[in-house]
Amino acid sequence: GMFLKYATDTTELGVRIFGPIHGGVFIAYCVTTVVVAVDPRGSPGRLVGGLASSVPPFLTLWFERYAGRQGLLADSWRLR
Repeated sequence: GMFLKYATDTTELGVRIFGPIHGGVFIAYCVTTVVVAVDPRGSPGRLVGGLASSVPPFLTLWFERYAGRQGLLADSWRLR
């Protein structure tokens, strides 16, 4: 959408369509990160790291790989 708006100077339609989609996915990632942090394997530092990784582009991919290597993405939750 931003490419169409600024590089080609043609339309803002891409921003109007993809902007809300992007915002919805961003909010869903943040909510999912908070919900997963409820699991006792989570910690406040990892929660902040997960939320902070949502800001720079594609850093969430690195954070997900890190969480997988640390065993934080288990098949089942350890609820109290």
